[in-house]
Amino acid sequence: MGFWDFLLGNSSADSGIGDEEITGDLLKDLRAGILFRASAIAGLTHPELRQICLRHLSSDLALCYQLADFATTRGWYNPYLPPPRHLIRDAAKPQAAAPPETGQFLP
Repeated sequence: MGFWDFLLGNSSADSGIGDEEITGDLLKDLRAGILFRASAIAGLTHPELRQICLRHLSSDLALCYQLADFATTRGWYNPYLPPPRHLIRDAAKPQAAAPPETGQFLP
């Protein structure tokens, strides 16, 4: 059962969001926040603001590691699984760059 099913009432009355689903959602959201914060830090020029964001990034990373360890010990998350076949297949395909709109390549 997903989060939206729970909100929209598409589930039985006695089932709810389980700890495993909440942990998975937290991990997903933490990773998205880490990526966002890291990209924001790369664009910051003010040193104090950069330090504040770096502290928050460090705490997010620590929480992500703790949560991943917790989920791994419970058997809810396996970080050592190989990627799905479609990702392996897509990564093996050569990717050609499209030429610019003008038809000329930049030097």
